[in-house]
Amino acid sequence: MLADARKGEVVLLPRGRHTTTIVLRQSLSLVAQHDVALIGDEGSAVMVVGGDVVLEGLTLVTSRAFSGAGLFVTNGARVRLRDCRIERNSAPGFGGGAIFADSGELTLERCTIVNNLGARGGALALDGTARVTLSDCVFDGNHAGVGHVLYLRDGAELKAEGCTFRTRMPDGPLFAASGTTTRRPELTLARCIIEGPAGSPLFEGSVRSLPPRLRVYESLLSTLACSGQVELDARGCEEGCATWVDDDCTQPLADGSLGRGLVARAADVPKNDGG
Repeated sequence: MLADARKGEVVLLPRGRHTTTIVLRQSLSLVAQHDVALIGDEGSAVMVVGGDVVLEGLTLVTSRAFSGAGLFVTNGARVRLRDCRIERNSAPGFGGGAIFADSGELTLERCTIVNNLGARGGALALDGTARVTLSDCVFDGNHAGVGHVLYLRDGAELKAEGCTFRTRMPDGPLFAASGTTTRRPELTLARCIIEGPAGSPLFEGSVRSLPPRLRVYESLLSTLACSGQVELDARGCEEGCATWVDDDCTQPLADGSLGRGLVARAADVPKNDGG
């Protein structure tokens, strides 16, 4: 079916479980007809290596790959996922149990990403120049050695709005990032809910490179600590929910330098008034 698909075509996938690795090299849309599950055949369920691609209503499940067991994106491809579910995939090599990208742009809308496993980034591992936007998504039960939800490296960026991130794992951070001497990753969370066991770290930053940037706006957080070097901007969080207590945390000062050992609580940070 896909072999005959033309550029820009909308392909309707039939109901059922399909064990195969779908490789997309050109612009097209894959839309599920009712219940469609894609299982990678000794690799990622879907690999996008070029073009503008839309995935709608699909379930990417129980695949295993070195990176990006559910979805692997490279070569500057642009991918949009709508109403998809990615679950129970594993990437024990580099990471990104659900999704890996080293370039390009990804947009996820109303997606559910649960119970995935990765060496780094149980749900997402982003490298290089990858840019990801999340809207109204749910992440739950993902697990990794570093970054249960997300691992960012190099100059990768992620922005999330209206999303829920949950973990029951008491060890390790939900989000982790590692920059280089010339580039830093960036994570922005706006109007999100972030839940985890008491004492679990929220974010872990690299200590031997440029500190990653973390921005948290108008969000509800559990009492989660931050470790490593982090350039932090927290505004308008729920009262008593954002507590940054690790002595290694850093926060921008008025002169643009980084201060160590700062404690910023929700009552201390400025409210986001839209200005």
